[in-house]
Amino acid sequence: MKISRYFFSAMLMTIFTIVTAPAIKAQALSVPSKNWGLSIGNSQDFTGLRINFRDKHIGSLRGVNMTFWKPAKNYTGNFTGLGLGVVGPAAEHLNGIMIGGVAVQAKNELHGLSVGLIAVGAGERVQGINIGGIAAGAGGELRGLNIGGFAVGAGEDVFGINIGGFACGAGESLRGFNVGGFACGAGEDLEGFSIAIFACGAGKSAKGITIGGFACGAGEDVRGITLGGFAVGAGEDMTGISASLFAAGAGGDVNGFTVSGFAVGAGEGLNGISMAGIAVGAPDVTGFVTAPFVGCENFKGIALAPLYFRMKDGDFKGVSLSTFNKISGTQRGLNIGIINFARELKGAQLGVLNIALSNPGWARFLPVFNKNFQ
Repeated sequence: MKISRYFFSAMLMTIFTIVTAPAIKAQALSVPSKNWGLSIGNSQDFTGLRINFRDKHIGSLRGVNMTFWKPAKNYTGNFTGLGLGVVGPAAEHLNGIMIGGVAVQAKNELHGLSVGLIAVGAGERVQGINIGGIAAGAGGELRGLNIGGFAVGAGEDVFGINIGGFACGAGESLRGFNVGGFACGAGEDLEGFSIAIFACGAGKSAKGITIGGFACGAGEDVRGITLGGFAVGAGEDMTGISASLFAAGAGGDVNGFTVSGFAVGAGEGLNGISMAGIAVGAPDVTGFVTAPFVGCENFKGIALAPLYFRMKDGDFKGVSLSTFNKISGTQRGLNIGIINFARELKGAQLGVLNIALSNPGWARFLPVFNKNFQ
């Protein structure tokens, strides 16, 4: 009886060894096949339900993959399907639904729905719906719906709906609906609807609806609806509706409707409707402007400057209403004010004192009305 029991135990051990030897050698137990079905261990090139402690050199996996620990260094391989990890799914390429207790990371590309308690990202491209408790990002392009509790960003382009609790940014272009709790920015172009509590900016152009609690700006052109709590600016041209509490301006032309609590200005032309609490100025002004102080070199339009309107050498064409109108160039329209001054008058002046240096001596200083008497 005792010998039989030992013999039976030995037989079971022998059978177990014969059955499991291939699995032990392959570091995985896979049934009914080593390539499909159910696998426990670090199987490679497998399709089905796979459970492993730590992935390493996985090859190509399809189906459901469950892991407990982070993969080995320099992880490689591709996975398509549902990935679940206590630490998180990771591979060279990830496609499908990936949920990680810590992070979801792909060495190259990540596609699909990905959720990581801390982060979601890829070394090259990320596409789909990506939610990272702290961050969501890509070394290359980031496309889709991306939410990062702290930040969302990419080394190249960011497209889609992107929300970063602190910041949302792109090394190249940022396009779509973008929200940064502190800032939104792009190394090149910013396009779409972008909003940030502090600032929105682009190294090149900003186009669309851009709102910055403190400032909005671009190194080149700004186009669309741009609102900055403190300032709005463009290195070159600004076109559209622009508003700020302090200043709005551009190094080139400002076109459209521009309003600022303190000043509106342009390095070249100011065209459209411009309104400021203190001053409006540009070399060339065309349209309707209103501010206590207005200054330019050439003017064409209507100016309402309660305190002072000044035009340097150039042409004035239109109407200005101010306490003091000073035209150091040629006036071809109508000035209305308490004091009106024109170096060369080819229009008319209405005011208490009207000065036209180009008129004959008797008509250079006239009350109420003056015109060209040459």
